[in-house]
Amino acid sequence: MSGKEKLNGFFVVWTILSAFGEQLDDGCGHSVLGPESGVLSSKNYPGTYPNNTWCEWKIRVPEGNSLVLRFGDLDMEARDCQSDYVKVLKGVYGGEHVYGTFCGSLKSYPREVHTDSNEVIVQFRSGRHISGRGFLFSYSSGDHRDLLTCLDKGSHFSDLKYRKYCPAGCKAVAGDISGDISQGYRHTSVLCKAAIHAGVILDELGGWVSVETHKGLSHYRATRANGIQSKDGSLSEALFTFLTNDCKNQSVLQHVSVSASSWGEAMGRQSDWVPNSSQADPGSRGCTWAADQNDSLQWLQLDLGEKKRITGIITTGSTMLDYHYYVRSFKIVHKERSRWRTYTQNNSTQYMIFEGNQDSLHQTRNTFHNPIIARYLRIIPQTWHQRIVMRVELLGCTQLRGTHPNPNPHLRATHPNPNPHLRATHPNPNPHLRATHPN
Repeated sequence: MSGKEKLNGFFVVWTILSAFGEQLDDGCGHSVLGPESGVLSSKNYPGTYPNNTWCEWKIRVPEGNSLVLRFGDLDMEARDCQSDYVKVLKGVYGGEHVYGTFCGSLKSYPREVHTDSNEVIVQFRSGRHISGRGFLFSYSSGDHRDLLTCLDKGSHFSDLKYRKYCPAGCKAVAGDISGDISQGYRHTSVLCKAAIHAGVILDELGGWVSVETHKGLSHYRATRANGIQSKDGSLSEALFTFLTNDCKNQSVLQHVSVSASSWGEAMGRQSDWVPNSSQADPGSRGCTWAADQNDSLQWLQLDLGEKKRITGIITTGSTMLDYHYYVRSFKIVHKERSRWRTYTQNNSTQYMIFEGNQDSLHQTRNTFHNPIIARYLRIIPQTWHQRIVMRVELLGCTQLRGTHPNPNPHLRATHPNPNPHLRATHPNPNPHLRATHPN
């Protein structure tokens, strides 16, 4: 028996031998067990779940809370719940109270399971079968009503404004998004992955999202942000944006000066890539830089002239087809009083390594959770392709509005005129028994 621990929960996997003596695989799929919410799924989801497997998870939220589980999908071949099933039990191992045993499809069950405990055990068993996606569900403490799953889309909701709770762990769950924070997201995009892409929530924590629906666009451009790639999207009748109250005048911050550990030529044109070149004159938006050396001691420093609220960063590579230079990952340090501090996220003691670019042509955006309050900021490349070359833009507020740790300070509705003719695509759901939406 082997055990693995993730955040505030853990799961246990048994690998067994059948009567025929073959070694069987385990049935544990993607799982993120967060302190207040999370996601569980069968192995290979949304592909076919494996034969003859067993997996058990133990979920715990803080004492004084109850657990709510919400199915996003259930597709298991057996309908008698003997050979293939998902079972939810109360509390400790060997608990006799069963909240529910599930198999077949969601047509036969409510989508939500409400418990009276802060601790449950989830068991998954599979026998021999031909097809079936298995299962995927999310959970949260009872304080978080309006719980979403990672499969819920904007098109599943008819209200022009609504507030929902996204579980931790949706980033790695299959589901497409089209669009970006700057223009909004196509209504067919999965909500919680879009919220991570927009920088509204952290994947490892989840959280509340406030959503507003607007008239759609003729095209949605693909962008990469916070480790998620959105896709090009076609004409749609509706789109959605995420609402916050903080930093409504978010923009690309202007710097007054730049410096670097070294600089050199890129594509034979040194003047375009030296930090104090015309591309980086005071008052310009962003900065271009090619380091003369290629090692992790190199850095690029931007001076914003005064302390500002820095909420994110956009990076690009060389942008030249014949010169595939770009930074794959980097860390951020900022000057606080007279000391340089390496950026950490969510009160972690480990410094944050940000995902850079995946090619030399396209932008990548990263959100700072929490925002950085600083005048001086340095970007320190950690890995790169061929050589260190970057184009950098900082996002944030031109005026400080306090330093409270709001994780989504720079987001706002970008389309203030909602379409008054949007019609409901689904009937108003019963809060205890909800219809299953197609993928």
